[in-house]
Amino acid sequence: MQNIPLFPLPQVVLLPRSPMPLRFFETDKVAMLLDCLRNDRLIGIVQSLPDHTEPADLPFEGQFLSIPQTEQWCYRIGCVGRVVQFTEQGQDQYLAHMLGIERFYVRGFATDADITSPYLRAFVEIDSEETPDQEAAAKQARDALMKVFRRYMHAEGGSVEFLGEMPSDADALIALCSMVCPLDAHARQSLLEQPTVADRLILMGSLVEQLLQSIASAKTGAPVVQ
Repeated sequence: MQNIPLFPLPQVVLLPRSPMPLRFFETDKVAMLLDCLRNDRLIGIVQSLPDHTEPADLPFEGQFLSIPQTEQWCYRIGCVGRVVQFTEQGQDQYLAHMLGIERFYVRGFATDADITSPYLRAFVEIDSEETPDQEAAAKQARDALMKVFRRYMHAEGGSVEFLGEMPSDADALIALCSMVCPLDAHARQSLLEQPTVADRLILMGSLVEQLLQSIASAKTGAPVVQ
């Protein structure tokens, strides 16, 4: 179990191998970034629920935690991001470019007795590596995702060749698809919560299939079957 800085953000989901720009301007968040730059450059990104929203208010189930000293809730599963580049944008304002590294599960929040930093920290379990059997399943699922993604790009009047060489890394392919395809925060969170890379690839393929159905429906006027 590791103790890491935690940055809850509403409607924001960082996926493994996915880039994300992130602004730091609040006093505690700036302190988090500067400490991060002096150490391992890692920050945990987790989706928080909108203000005044509780898990019972949502139309779906999930795993949530109440954030200490606030009235906010956040998901238990997030993604560790590494600061790969940053620029100063004024006094105590920074733009950091994050890269998703790996999933984590929040076990609990650090208390005042555990830390002296002014920002939120959490005890997390980092996702374990894939087993050989899971890697084999991921290869098959990656091939299937590539096929449906090609169809989606063609349906949108483009091609995957326009995007350059396709990533060989499965999570990098999922990250690319999630940036090209219009996915909401709930869909992205569902991707993040899948337990294996193969499961994430399969779900990404299903989400792309749904987008293809929507495109076809828009052309024919037929209802979309979910």
